[in-house]
Amino acid sequence: MSPRRKRRRTWPVLLFLLGGAAAGAYFLLRPPELKPAPLANVPANASAVLQVDVGALRDGTLWRRLVVGRGADRGLRRLEDRCGFDPVEDLETVTVFVSGDEPFALDHVAAVIAGELQHERLGECLGDAAEETGAKLKRTDVEGLPAIAGERGDSRAVFVGRRGVVFGPEPTVVETIHTIRDGQPSANDGALGLIFRDVEGRDLTFAARIPPQWREQAERYVDSRAMAILAKLDAVAVGARLRRGLSASVRLVMDDNGAAAELAQTIEGTIARILDAPMVGFTPLSGALRQVEVDAEGTTVLVAFDWSEDRVDRLLDLAGEVEDRPGGLSAAIEELLAAPPPSE
Repeated sequence: MSPRRKRRRTWPVLLFLLGGAAAGAYFLLRPPELKPAPLANVPANASAVLQVDVGALRDGTLWRRLVVGRGADRGLRRLEDRCGFDPVEDLETVTVFVSGDEPFALDHVAAVIAGELQHERLGECLGDAAEETGAKLKRTDVEGLPAIAGERGDSRAVFVGRRGVVFGPEPTVVETIHTIRDGQPSANDGALGLIFRDVEGRDLTFAARIPPQWREQAERYVDSRAMAILAKLDAVAVGARLRRGLSASVRLVMDDNGAAAELAQTIEGTIARILDAPMVGFTPLSGALRQVEVDAEGTTVLVAFDWSEDRVDRLLDLAGEVEDRPGGLSAAIEELLAAPPPSE
């Protein structure tokens, strides 16, 4: 075989090998991206998770009344003025989770934020805003990924690809990165994932498995009959629609059928007591409570309601009026719950 013909046959082989090497390098070295399933980005030891559709939240009645209406969004507006763009507008979902089973382990809370994020502009803007308050942010890296950190504490905001940020204490953030990038087990495949999928697809989704330590903590600090029943709670899942009013489906999974039946009776009895209280029938609360459905199926208690935007507005108006009275809203609620059982 002539040297020229041999070279002709060698070039395709070399190109093939170089292409394979380039493809391998791309898949090995490219930055990780968030996974489509929300809980696939959450470590397997998570005990509770809350996911919120940011657009639905900001379009909802509760945000309009409780945040914008009370001026509680001033910080966001100031940040928008400083940044020259709305830093929240491009956010799609925020998934907050508690990692581990320790009682009230708030030091293990972290968040996975997804959206079309403007990383460079956002990082620069947050750094300038922090300096105005006397705080300082620094650029760093966590597990080889770009990150922002304060000069004090161990909180980190780590950029995951172009569409993700993981925020929280560094140990939890590292654990989350290993879940997203390195294939460590996620909450999607465990008991929490099963609970979450029962109510998935709403504007707000919450799921929690109740570790024994949490239940013991509840029994230690709460004496009421209702909370004694809740101490038998194994898991809870909530799915809610936030746009155009408020609707929710709540699933409470108990130790056994008897505990579920008792809890359902307690909820129904409480609603009946409130409806039987003087003057409640003349308020928006009456119509709202009459729309609440309660049922027990095996070990699960189901609670559901669907309130229109007008009904939610009227309930919030009522809450505002009551809050201005002596004792405020909390005193009014305690008074309603202490009402005697309805007459037969």
